[in-house]
Amino acid sequence: MRDPLSSPPRIFIAGSTGYTGQALVQLTTLGPISGQSAPEVFAHIRPDSSRLADLAPHFESQGAHVIRTPWDATAIRESLLDLKPTHVFALLGTTAKRGREAKRQGLPEESYESVDYALSALLLAACEALPTPPCFVYLSSQGVSPTSTMPYLRARAKLEAELRASHLPFLIAQPGFISGPDREDSRLGERFAAITSDALLSGLGFLGLSTLQKRYSSLRGDELAAALWFGALNPEVHGKTLNTEQLRGLLAASDG
Repeated sequence: MRDPLSSPPRIFIAGSTGYTGQALVQLTTLGPISGQSAPEVFAHIRPDSSRLADLAPHFESQGAHVIRTPWDATAIRESLLDLKPTHVFALLGTTAKRGREAKRQGLPEESYESVDYALSALLLAACEALPTPPCFVYLSSQGVSPTSTMPYLRARAKLEAELRASHLPFLIAQPGFISGPDREDSRLGERFAAITSDALLSGLGFLGLSTLQKRYSSLRGDELAAALWFGALNPEVHGKTLNTEQLRGLLAASDG
């Protein structure tokens, strides 16, 4: 069995067009870290993505390989068999707004169940079929629960359960708000909530409640990407589920 730490990492990023995904492509194509050889980066963009035309050349200029495999179980499995990734990042997600827009245009369903869960589950199954299992890094969310009233949290709880039951080495990240002034996609409500929450938590930190501040304050996309990448390369955190405070700890360790 291949030791992922003895050879250059080969990483497959699903959800590369998102906020955290773009930051991860940029970070991993910068060069080697932690004594590793420079990774080979495969940024997946579905062939019908509206971001393909602008992001494909951008990623390629950074040194990433753009993978245009459609979201089909057989196609994804064959693509991964060919690429032989050591690490697979599942950063997939949609929004209720996108779901409404897809319905309005008569496009295929785009919901938390069909994207956040189903596409991540398809990717997980493809990874389980590989001869050498990659480390599966899953970007989940704070507050996941199979009994949540929020479809978003139920979908992610279901994928988490399947990942824990798999034979893959894995890392699950459960951050709260992922936001920053550099975020391109329009999520004004989320950005406002993050700013408001961070201001409140900053006040609690000033009052001596720094644990709450560390656990619930927002993370920028580049911060989260760095924590995920450092965690992916460190087997001692594989098999764990990390909240925002623990992700910040990984980020601090990577800087050290």
